[in-house]
Amino acid sequence: MALNAGPQSLVISLLRQFVLVIPVAYVFSNMVIAGIASKSIIWFTFMIAEVLTALVGYIMLKKIIQNSLSFKVI
Repeated sequence: MALNAGPQSLVISLLRQFVLVIPVAYVFSNMVIAGIASKSIIWFTFMIAEVLTALVGYIMLKKIIQNSLSFKVI
């Protein structure tokens, strides 16, 4: 099962490093510039991105397990 999950692993790595972290940091920095939040909110960027990545990973894992259970040997 692990050998077939390469694309899913790549998606999760990209989500963690680029797709979620950069936009969340951008939104938070705009909030700091606008005076809506203090500078300490930037430190929550990583935690929020990790939680969102964990949710996406959980959904992907459920699909992988469901597909592997429905595999039939001829």
